[in-house]
Amino acid sequence: MWLAKSVGDQNCAATFKISMTSTKYIGMDVHKESSSIAVLNFAGRAVMECVIETTASTILQFINGLR
Repeated sequence: MWLAKSVGDQNCAATFKISMTSTKYIGMDVHKESSSIAVLNFAGRAVMECVIETTASTILQFINGLR
């Protein structure tokens, strides 16, 4: 999406590109029985925290669900 905005007292317009990114950062604390996961958005805000079972299938299912 593009946004035009007036700049200062001049009647000129500057064009800024607004980027809606889906970049996520994932932190994992992995243990034998369970893993704690925190997900941050592109701005660094926590959007999800959870504890899941530490198995390959559960971890892959979790990561695939973030897409």
